[in-house]
Amino acid sequence: MESLIDLQDKVKKHTESMVRSCEQFAEEKVGRDVQKTRLETNMESLIDLQDKVKKHTESMVRSCEIRLQPNPNVRMEEFLYEKLDKRLRPKMTPMIELATILTDAGNDFGPETPYGTALITAGNYQHRLGQAELEFVSNSADVFLTPLRRFLEGDIKTVMKERKELNNRRLDLDAARNKVKKCSKDDPKLYVSCHKLLCYCLI
Repeated sequence: MESLIDLQDKVKKHTESMVRSCEQFAEEKVGRDVQKTRLETNMESLIDLQDKVKKHTESMVRSCEIRLQPNPNVRMEEFLYEKLDKRLRPKMTPMIELATILTDAGNDFGPETPYGTALITAGNYQHRLGQAELEFVSNSADVFLTPLRRFLEGDIKTVMKERKELNNRRLDLDAARNKVKKCSKDDPKLYVSCHKLLCYCLI
């Protein structure tokens, strides 16, 4: 039974903390005259730097994805297969498809004719270009895009979570300070509870 009471107390404290934080956040956004704790300039500059890094990294990833695969439908299909951990069957790229068409046409005209020989030669070189393009796309994805995605999904998400926690703590602290400021010293019990709340927020 005590554990249930402890749980109720924890839920009550958490709910009160959330309500105070929401009130503080709303008052700050509305522009009321409330006390707002300012972060150190070093921390502010780190937050600005992190925002810039996140913004530019996301735009680099987006631009590279568009360059490597201009077709949005194919990009979406690749994304879904990647999330489902399934292997996408290799598709023929336009260059390799053209190489196949040229080689087939050259063989139809006959490799001994000048036109057929020219088509087969062009098809072979087109096939090499297609293979080079596939290798470029694969290497770019492995060497450049994958580390950037890991950085966004790992480090940046962790920093964003910590920033959110820092902001929640700041809101709790500011709400407690504003409550202490409103408490009158005439009511000692209320004054002590307000200071306890402030101490709790500082922990």
